[in-house]
Amino acid sequence: MVEKPAKQSYFADMAAKEAAAKRSTMTSKACQWIVNNQISWSAGLLAVIHCYDYLFAGGDSKLVHLQYRIPNDAQGRYARGRDDVYFILHWAIAFTFIRATIMYKMLEPFAKWYGVKSVRKVTRFAEQGWLTIYYIISNATGLYVMYHGPHWMDTRQYWINYPEGHKQLSALMKSYYLIQMGFWVQQIFVLLVEERRKDFVVMFIHHIVTCNLMGWSLYTNYTRVGNGVLCCMDSSDIFLSGTKCMRYMGFERAAVVSFVVFIIS
Repeated sequence: MVEKPAKQSYFADMAAKEAAAKRSTMTSKACQWIVNNQISWSAGLLAVIHCYDYLFAGGDSKLVHLQYRIPNDAQGRYARGRDDVYFILHWAIAFTFIRATIMYKMLEPFAKWYGVKSVRKVTRFAEQGWLTIYYIISNATGLYVMYHGPHWMDTRQYWINYPEGHKQLSALMKSYYLIQMGFWVQQIFVLLVEERRKDFVVMFIHHIVTCNLMGWSLYTNYTRVGNGVLCCMDSSDIFLSGTKCMRYMGFERAAVVSFVVFIIS
């Protein structure tokens, strides 16, 4: 006969639960420290990275500067490669600093000054306000990149001479693309360390899919298509995040108009 495994004793079961609770508490405390000190630790990391670049890397650190410049290329263009991950990581840290500074030092004080009483609404306004600012800048930058590329108002250039003619990236295009990826990596980080929301799973999947799409489009040389898609999405997201800001501030009619524009866009 096969012996049945002995049942875990009551005390062993309680000890296991206490250990699990302790680990959960330690993780929660670590995440809380990270959230409460975003400006200080991200600024410290950025200082270390740039000091290393200036003092030890001779101004050519993989974290700070684009890699894979094509030798003897008259236009100073770049290829892509594995070391681009370092540049993306640097910008994920930079966006942590920028986001926290704008939210906690500018947007939250503004909402309180304006008269928003709810702590929840102040926090949500700051979060959506930061996204609105980012999408405005990102969309304008994306249009600037497109204007200076061959695919401005000419979607045929998405496919002409593909893939050989698309492997070489201008410094402007490569910087734009990798910085965008840094932003979305930072968004994943925010979801993991900040307070869980009801839409955590949906947003987590969204950010993972976005990072994968950008990564594969870079790898398969579809950056011109990616540039166009990002411009389309960013222009709509301006009105989505802006609508939420207006609602938190009490501008209901303006929020309705903004939401209609979002739907149309």
